[in-house]
Amino acid sequence: MKKWGELVLRYRVLIIVITCGLTLFFGYGVTKVKINSDILSYLKPDDPVIKLFNRIGQDYGGNTLAMIAIKTSEVFTPQTLKLIRDLSEAYTQTKGINSVISLVNILDIKKTEEGLEVSKLINKNNLPQSITECEKLKKYALGKQMYAGRLVSRDGKITLIVCRLQNDKDKASIARQIKQVTEKIKKTYGDNKYQIYYSGLPLQMIEIGELIMEDLIKLIPLVVLVIILVLVFSFRTIAGILYPLLTVVLSTIWATGLMGWLGVGFSIISNIMPVLLIAIGTAYGIHLMAKFYENLLKGQAKLESLKETLREVGIPILLTG
Repeated sequence: MKKWGELVLRYRVLIIVITCGLTLFFGYGVTKVKINSDILSYLKPDDPVIKLFNRIGQDYGGNTLAMIAIKTSEVFTPQTLKLIRDLSEAYTQTKGINSVISLVNILDIKKTEEGLEVSKLINKNNLPQSITECEKLKKYALGKQMYAGRLVSRDGKITLIVCRLQNDKDKASIARQIKQVTEKIKKTYGDNKYQIYYSGLPLQMIEIGELIMEDLIKLIPLVVLVIILVLVFSFRTIAGILYPLLTVVLSTIWATGLMGWLGVGFSIISNIMPVLLIAIGTAYGIHLMAKFYENLLKGQAKLESLKETLREVGIPILLTG
């Protein structure tokens, strides 16, 4: 190990250049890292249940749903029904959405003397315009089990629009389009009149992605600050603070950059990796610097102290690392 230490010191300039080059390479890889907020992708693709789930989605045009709830004082009014129609048509035209179900396009099955009559609950091209028509529609819709408590609340104040997404599309991107379209159309009807709520996996993916990014932004600077404080109290020297910290920062860049080059994204689990690398990896630098300063106190020269430090603690640090 002492010979290895001598080699490291002899070729230190070359090692520093190589390290900087690798850091630039992996640093560019960091820019390629994406956030994977699709929790379904965390599951084993060869699991029988997952296979069945995916096959059902392929056979029936997708099994991922995005739900938009519209809350207002009264759903069954000309203006609200028009809003539902406009949103439904906008979602239908959004690339990646396979089908849309809402009050203005759902099929209604009626029993007649001749049998069953299948038609639309509401003709989107001929929406109810009078209070009488709206009240009649409300009474009919809330009187049927397939609508009341499912597509519209029993008090007539909340209604759902359900979008079925295609399996092979970027669900998070489609969810962002849904939110953008919804907020844009909502403004034309007055922001204070309607409250919009979002649900379903695609829209949850946006929230998960934001939480992952928020954790990274908050926790990495926090752990770096804690490590700096620990190093300050431990060594009270610039070298004692800089070198252990620089080592873990470089290792974090390398590991994260490797994720980028390999196409591995941050998930709700792996987003803790940079924080753990910095927190745990600092211990190795502390052991190395502590032994180095201990040798200096014995009267050894710096180069000799470095060789002795690598000889004594190099293998233990390598094995534990």
